[in-house]
Amino acid sequence: MSTLSVQEVRHADRVVVTMSGSADLANEAVLEREVNRLSAGRPGLIILDLSGLTFLASLALGQLLTLHRTVRSYGGSLKLVRPSPLVFAVLHRSKLDMVFEIIDSPAA
Repeated sequence: MSTLSVQEVRHADRVVVTMSGSADLANEAVLEREVNRLSAGRPGLIILDLSGLTFLASLALGQLLTLHRTVRSYGGSLKLVRPSPLVFAVLHRSKLDMVFEIIDSPAA
């Protein structure tokens, strides 16, 4: 069975969430809980470090889009850090690399 690890570090000006493993159907509930929790907190800047993500299913992609829309609706920002090559390919094929701001470092 695949796993999805989610670690969060809160800073004064941002929340950095590092995801590793597989964001597949088996782990969709984990991602959904994290998205709901982040949305409820309404941080001004959410940085998702996807460098350790090995797989991104369409349902997980939908969760990221939901988070993006929610954060923008209250004036916040969502940035993605270093998606793994596989995850970047999914974003690129779906043209979502043009929707999400992709940065090189959580400090950016």
